Amino acid sequence: NQRKEANEALERADASLQAMLTRAQERYAPYEEIDMLVASRQMNPDDFAALRAEAKAAEGDIKFLKEEANSFYGELQNKKAAQQQESAKHCIEVLQKELPEWNTELYNDIRKHAIGSGLPAESVNQYTDPNVIMLLHKAMMFDRSKQVAKTKKAKAPAKILRSKKAPPTKTDQRISKQKAAQERMRNSPSG
Repeated sequence: NQRKEANEALERADASLQAMLTRAQERYAPYEEIDMLVASRQMNPDDFAALRAEAKAAEGDIKFLKEEANSFYGELQNKKAAQQQESAKHCIEVLQKELPEWNTELYNDIRKHAIGSGLPAESVNQYTDPNVIMLLHKAMMFDRSKQVAKTKKAKAPAKILRSKKAPPTKTDQRISKQKAAQERMRNSPSG
């Protein structure tokens, strides 16, 4: 909720800053097109001085608002970067507790799998929620286990099911003859 409120406040501040900047640019636009050298020759000195002062004030407003906007967005970017670093540290701590095998190589495998599965790389690189990363890890492990199962299934020998009603094969006939011969030898009187 706090993050949502903070984002809404930032959006309002951004919108108002953009509106003030647009307004200042609209105010300065008529002065931009005036050639001050020509105006100084054609206008009386008092009117020209007033025109020049108005143009300078309008230009000063634009410069001020641009500087404020740059400062605002720069500070915002720095805060966001610091927040993300703090969030990433916390995420690593949680992941090291939850996944004993956690290391940079595992993280890179998870990232590659997530990107390979269709998630945008920009988004994947920004994830600092340990729950999201653990879910991606589980998905990667599941996909790997499915791949191993497919490989084992492909390598498994085919089982031959025989029906007792099917005609005997040559091997079955040979085995049957051998058994019959062995039976006759057992049952025959020895001399």
